[in-house]
Amino acid sequence: MKKSIFTLFIVFSVGFLFAQTVPNGGFENWSNGQPTSWTTNLSGNIITELFGMEVPIPVSVSFGSATSDAHSGSQALQLSASTFGIPGTDYSYLLPGIAQLGVSSGFSIPLEMILDIAQGNFSNIDFSDLSTLSTLAQMLTPGDACSSTPYSIKMWVKYLPDGSDSLNVIAYTKSAGTPVSYAYFSTGATINDYTQIEAQFDNPLSACDSICIIIVSGGFQTTENTVLKVDDVVLDYTSGVVDRQEKTFSVYPNPAEDRLTIQGPDGKFNYQMHDLTGRLLMSGNGQNQEVLSVSSLPAGVYMLRLQSDCQTVTQKVIVR
Repeated sequence: MKKSIFTLFIVFSVGFLFAQTVPNGGFENWSNGQPTSWTTNLSGNIITELFGMEVPIPVSVSFGSATSDAHSGSQALQLSASTFGIPGTDYSYLLPGIAQLGVSSGFSIPLEMILDIAQGNFSNIDFSDLSTLSTLAQMLTPGDACSSTPYSIKMWVKYLPDGSDSLNVIAYTKSAGTPVSYAYFSTGATINDYTQIEAQFDNPLSACDSICIIIVSGGFQTTENTVLKVDDVVLDYTSGVVDRQEKTFSVYPNPAEDRLTIQGPDGKFNYQMHDLTGRLLMSGNGQNQEVLSVSSLPAGVYMLRLQSDCQTVTQKVIVR
């Protein structure tokens, strides 16, 4: 009886939550070369030293464009790689296409930090330093208002990767500026026809005040030939309505320092550990329980994707 009451409560709740949608999720509305309510460029200042003085160098690059090849409606978003950095110098890098929900206010970041980010070298970045995190946060949009974390974010995509590129979707909800739930999806598969993909949140229905969505067309070794088309982005408040008493994964301790234990449901499962840029750091198979060594990972936040015969979950993991 308790299980039935709980299930009805969840169904009743999501009936009200379902009304929350992603602004311009169909990418039908555009202004100044960008989809409204989204940011598809990086624009700001790179700070370098010249004769002992800090000099701002303005830079801007656009990754997105409208395409008539849509899943529904008349337009969709097309993302492709573009060169970012200081034109005419060795400090120019090809970055994958990036789209973020929300409007960016620009950034002002030291050249050394930009170089580390562009090359995928995070060993020199102190993620425990609040000023460093504040500086990096300038490259992220604030997202959009959201009062409750969905079970997942879904979107329709066409993906034509070149080489080892992979499509990455990172989403998270925040409360008073602090992340409360994460969702992550990654694939390197070619998707010729529009297919719906899904990134599941690790803490659905948790209270929040905003949601951030980042869609990336490739990795740090991206190529100019990779193309991603995105349409009909939605928040799903219903797909996760399940019996919460059924067996699921347990990951502990979290935060972890040396070892991370994965306790799976009965039977075999596989795991993939990614950093927040989408790079695959470790993967393998487990049987009921698997212990991972994380001592070699830099302190930070990672996404652990777990899959068994009956379920797929993505768990935020903190290493310190």
